[in-house]
Amino acid sequence: MKLANGLRRFSGIFLIIVAVAGLVLWEAKGRELVLMADVCAAAGNIEQGEKLDPSMFRTVSVPRGSLVSGAVAPRGLAQVNGGIAAGFIPEGAMLSTAYIDTPQEISRKDDSYFTIERKWILMRSSALRRGDMAEILTADGAQSLGVFEIGFVKDAEDSEVRETAGGTGFGSAPSESRVDATSPIDHVEIVARLSEYLAIRDYAESAAGPSLILVGKEIVE
Repeated sequence: MKLANGLRRFSGIFLIIVAVAGLVLWEAKGRELVLMADVCAAAGNIEQGEKLDPSMFRTVSVPRGSLVSGAVAPRGLAQVNGGIAAGFIPEGAMLSTAYIDTPQEISRKDDSYFTIERKWILMRSSALRRGDMAEILTADGAQSLGVFEIGFVKDAEDSEVRETAGGTGFGSAPSESRVDATSPIDHVEIVARLSEYLAIRDYAESAAGPSLILVGKEIVE
């Protein structure tokens, strides 16, 4: 009987100790694990356009309910390498993927569609289609004005020139297979920066006649 009573007392004390230890562990780590999350935050003010690197951020714990969309966890910090701040990031602000631009994205933000007019074109391939890359050369072929993506190929009615309905569709066949189209090519639109387009326009307008050669550099497969 005394042994049974002793065991009951010991079991009770043990359960109390376990409960207290569990409460302490919850307060010390459990609450943080369940309710908090580790994220990256700016260690100082970061200006828009500034090149990012991991040393600019520190790890902080925040309530899961206050996480911003696209919050970057410490294990994902490597993705900022080579990135550019898309906007001002104040000290202490959580890092989000929305705040990270790549150099390519920065470049594309400055791009627009510009028309290479028919009267400027001395020579061009009839196989050009949207998505192809084309180099624009001066009339003598001695100077390159750049390599640009073809945004649209248009006819005289400003409708897009595509393959015939019974064909394979633009961009799905190599240039030698593009033997038919919906209508004759009149002009093209390129994807370029304004400064690049103005240089092309100024050259073309200064020439006595058609002065641009469009050479296909890459055909979309």
